[in-house]
Amino acid sequence: MRWTMVRFGLRPSGRALSWVFFGGLLAALAFTSPLTAQPIPRPLIKDAIYGKPNLVVIMADGIGYGDLGCYGQTLVKTPNLDRLASQGLRFTQAYAGGAEPAPSTAALLTGRHTGHGPVRGENRATLAADEVTAAKLLKQAGYITAFIGKWGLGGNDSPGAPNRQGFDQWFGFLDNARAREAFPATLWRNQIEWRPPGNANGARQDYALDWFTKAATNYLRTSKDFPFFLCLAYPTPRGEKPGAGPETPGASPYADKDWPEIAKQEAAFLNRLDQYVGSLIEALAALKIANKTIVFFASDTGPPPGDGKKPDTLRRTGGLRGGRGSLFEGGLRVPLIAYWPGRIKPGTVTSQPAAFWDLLPTFAELAGAPAPSRLDGLSLVPTLLGARQTNQHEYLYWESHAHGPQQAVRWADWKAVRSAPGQPLELYHLGRDLAETNNLAKTHPMETARAEEFLEKARTDSVHWPWKPIPSQEAGPSKP
Repeated sequence: MRWTMVRFGLRPSGRALSWVFFGGLLAALAFTSPLTAQPIPRPLIKDAIYGKPNLVVIMADGIGYGDLGCYGQTLVKTPNLDRLASQGLRFTQAYAGGAEPAPSTAALLTGRHTGHGPVRGENRATLAADEVTAAKLLKQAGYITAFIGKWGLGGNDSPGAPNRQGFDQWFGFLDNARAREAFPATLWRNQIEWRPPGNANGARQDYALDWFTKAATNYLRTSKDFPFFLCLAYPTPRGEKPGAGPETPGASPYADKDWPEIAKQEAAFLNRLDQYVGSLIEALAALKIANKTIVFFASDTGPPPGDGKKPDTLRRTGGLRGGRGSLFEGGLRVPLIAYWPGRIKPGTVTSQPAAFWDLLPTFAELAGAPAPSRLDGLSLVPTLLGARQTNQHEYLYWESHAHGPQQAVRWADWKAVRSAPGQPLELYHLGRDLAETNNLAKTHPMETARAEEFLEKARTDSVHWPWKPIPSQEAGPSKP
């Protein structure tokens, strides 16, 4: 059975393709950073890993906990992602790094949550020159590295640019706002702006995500003889109109459904995203490197929230409260699938809590590299390989500045949310109330006090992300 792949209508010349789709083998041959001495891996890794595995992260944009068939979606078909889960490991309690894309991506790359991380919101989002990122760490371990898609952590002239944060190759959108464009006039290829020829003079022929998938598959082909780290961050093009649905080229397989138009658009995009994943997994198999490549699929946040008036036809959050920008489960709980043929037991499902900041220490252990100090994450390698996860989080923490400062903390089955500085906590028991509808703060004072302790110690002050309310937060706690 073959993976279902998207077919591309790209027509650029061979010269354009060779320039945009990473220099590949020549770039790999030019990679001269020496291998560093590695610590002796612990027995679990030594027994399970032969050589350095390739690391691929496919990070979707705003895919909800209920968007995929393997997570309960019934209206939209996602056969490739469902197959990825059936042949790998599916997490049921995985969390994005934040309620917005930039802080979520930063948490993945730095191993720190939004109480300690350098990027806690979309505004002023940039990484510092001395930031230790997953790409820098893996380069020191002998990997070549690439980032494709939506970046959002620093402009071309800033220290946060991808090529200054450890990525040898970079192709995509620097600005998350511009990543809404389906047929962009320009994209960044390392430090150079490049113009897709099919979009010249206002034409709309070269779809951005087609380019990203072609670039990624070409990178796999030209890097297959080297240990590599590829982060592929797909944006969701939504155009300029507020509340618009995703834009995809061609006819939608859901065009004849009796659904609201935005639901048809969302379904068409999910279908195309699923085909992109199929193309990438098929490429790994064709290159005969699937068994030495671990693939992670996740989403950077929950889906955009509805307006409260239109029905949520697809139930994108799986019935969870909130969406992107919210610290309730619908904004944070996301799909996470790990796929590694011959290493991860097929069809495994785990309830192990995991967050984006766990991925950097996981990468470090898989690569045999020492993890940086001052991390909030922990390695998930035992869970990946079917062993007992002895190291556990005391709590998981998030803060958001999308609508003024907000906080959330989860420990065991408890979750607390503070809607604004100075506002009382909302307390929920996720084991009995996953939809977060029954606030238990007044009836469970001990748990509420414990949440206050966690929130106090989980964050450090930041001049860029001050903890003070904005005028719109004076109304009080949010309502379900």
